[in-house]
Amino acid sequence: ETTCAQTVYKFCLLASAIRDGIIHGAVAEKLSARIPHLFQAVAAEAAADVLGGESISFGGPRPEGAAFVPALQNLTARMGMGALAAETPLWSRGREKDAGVDIIAWRGFADGRPGKLVLFGQAASGRNWPDKSVKIDMPRFPSWFSKQPAKHYIPAIFIPFPQHHACAGRRDTAFDMVAAAEAWLREQEPGLAIDRMRIVGAAARRLVARDDGNTLGELYMWVELALKAARTGAAETD
Repeated sequence: ETTCAQTVYKFCLLASAIRDGIIHGAVAEKLSARIPHLFQAVAAEAAADVLGGESISFGGPRPEGAAFVPALQNLTARMGMGALAAETPLWSRGREKDAGVDIIAWRGFADGRPGKLVLFGQAASGRNWPDKSVKIDMPRFPSWFSKQPAKHYIPAIFIPFPQHHACAGRRDTAFDMVAAAEAWLREQEPGLAIDRMRIVGAAARRLVARDDGNTLGELYMWVELALKAARTGAAETD
């Protein structure tokens, strides 16, 4: 689990460095294109661990390549809740990818009845993550169902950065106090923030428990290439 956690941490750290332009060049551009896919997979594992239940990586493009409506059908089947509407919403243009929802996690109870602990979240790996919130898109999500899976949910945002990444601090106040105040405000607006510090252990526990060699293998290869790109860039700067 320690080795897995180290790989997840390195991935998040190096992804942040690429997004900040610290690691750049042709290789970094190729690595950057893979960040959303890999980070969403990591975030889905973390979400399941946080709730102690199950999760789906729902954001497009989905790992299994399913279109939007089949993905909704898979969601209701997996959750054991909800029913799709007979017709698509009239406002739909048929080009939906994920309706602004990247991660869905839930935890049921022993009775198996409706009323589960549900999380809807976004996996935001770009520098504009403070401006994103799953709550913006969620009002449209129930339009796809005749019986929505859950009305009440935990809104969340998953980021490879630490929450205090953009905190500038203040001269008259300790940095930790400013960072804590910003974290409080963030929870009031976009919702629960699962940042780098919270993701690493949660994702690692799930990946090890599920023995997910495919995701771990992809992460390890990406990290090795990113480290090589970082070393090359550093050597060219010297």
